[in-house]
Amino acid sequence: MSSKKAVKKPETKTKQRCDDCGKPVDMTMQISAPGSKPGAKLCADCFEKRGKKIASEIIRNGRERLSTHVELLPVSLTTEELLARSDRLANIESEISAEDERHAQMKAELKAGMTRLVSERSRLAVIVSQKSEPRNVEVAVYQVPNSHSVEIVRLDFNQIVRTREMTKEELQMVLPLGELGAANSGGDDPAA
Repeated sequence: MSSKKAVKKPETKTKQRCDDCGKPVDMTMQISAPGSKPGAKLCADCFEKRGKKIASEIIRNGRERLSTHVELLPVSLTTEELLARSDRLANIESEISAEDERHAQMKAELKAGMTRLVSERSRLAVIVSQKSEPRNVEVAVYQVPNSHSVEIVRLDFNQIVRTREMTKEELQMVLPLGELGAANSGGDDPAA
């Protein structure tokens, strides 16, 4: 029987990886700067990049950055953004014109409605103050005896509404034809 001896492999130390790019790291670097965690593991390339960035932030205007935040500031528009804003502006102008027209039409309708209501109010005020209103009532026209006048009489109360002079047509209707006919025929002539 052969005996196999267990061969011990040499222990290899697992290399740490760069926190930024994942490459193997030979050493851990201590970085003490705003925005960096202490004890970051960086490869030499990432250390150089991060160091330059940190250095530029630290020495910007001779001041150390305390914090960052977002503010509303003017930003130049791209050509596409400018075209989109221009299209929206044109659409808004069109919508404003349509709303102005609708507003004018509504204003005219409201004014007409108000005029109608004011007119109705005035009419009703007169009716209420006089305690009567005009209505169609059947009337008769009667000739006043021995005159050229007529009386208008309402038939519901048999009351004289008014008296007026007869019209030419009414005068024609009441001519005494019997007297005129007899005069023309010569029947009552005293000479005969």
